[in-house]
Amino acid sequence: MHKITSVRFVRRFFYGFILFFTGMCCACSSYRTFEVEILSPAKITLPEGGKIGFLDRQVSRTADTAFVLYNYPGIFPLELSVLFFSGLQDAYKDIQEGDTIPGLFDKFRTYLPAQDAIPDPLGKEKVRNICKTYQLDYLVVLELYAYSVNMDSLKVRNRYVVRLYSPLEEKPLDTVIMGEDLSAFLNDDYDFVAYIRDKAWETGFTYAHRIMPYWNPVERRIYNGQKVLRMGDILLQQNNAEEARRLWEAATRLSPGIAIKAYINLAWLSENAGDFSAALETLQKAQQLALSEKIAAKDKMYLDEYAKVLKKRLQNLKVIENQLH
Repeated sequence: MHKITSVRFVRRFFYGFILFFTGMCCACSSYRTFEVEILSPAKITLPEGGKIGFLDRQVSRTADTAFVLYNYPGIFPLELSVLFFSGLQDAYKDIQEGDTIPGLFDKFRTYLPAQDAIPDPLGKEKVRNICKTYQLDYLVVLELYAYSVNMDSLKVRNRYVVRLYSPLEEKPLDTVIMGEDLSAFLNDDYDFVAYIRDKAWETGFTYAHRIMPYWNPVERRIYNGQKVLRMGDILLQQNNAEEARRLWEAATRLSPGIAIKAYINLAWLSENAGDFSAALETLQKAQQLALSEKIAAKDKMYLDEYAKVLKKRLQNLKVIENQLH
């Protein structure tokens, strides 16, 4: 896997396509918000880096009236597993810059008779053989896609059972069950088939976030309610970040209210450049000023929240680098 430098932790910040003046704006402070994507750590840190593969075991569950759904055009389990794999693949390529995951599918579909049963894990020998054949270090397995119908309550649910294997381990590294109540979508107001298909891709994409870092959309603010702040914002949108920095640094010598907002703007410039330590130090200067000037908590709420976010990003830095080794 490719190692990543800190400058890549914030990306896709397009100056010409930002979101202006949302409902969060208030009379006492004017700012614009915009969305950026930051790299967030996976839920699971794999013991060692390596190649990931995908396997659909082609297991479904028979359950009375739900059985018809296993043959319904567009939401047959094999069709949905392909979409699940597509979501997993898209998330992987997003992080690995175009690298791909091989997709494997068992030849025959099998059925579990018990309504609440899930398949036993794959044996270590089978996992080892698959990984050796396809030169894999990890195997993401869609163990089961199933529907269940409760005729008493008229509830329809679906369930994905996903496991992560390593050929070096006796037991799966991860087991997760994902699903939802589909009952609300069984009416003329929704395209049920389209919804199920979209959710299949989304479920694969979501599972990928458990095992690999992922880009997470977040909001940031630029304060522009005073002349110097506004002039800096205009320069920033013209891709002249250095001139914006110069103006905002000058603004830190103005009144405390303006200075705090200027510090927040400066922190974003450092964060966007990948220097999280400098960004946090800038926010801490603003916090010290807010404390000395006894700024009300409601007026520095975003400042304190932003500082917490940056502290967390610094803690995650080494974790993410280990996950991308």
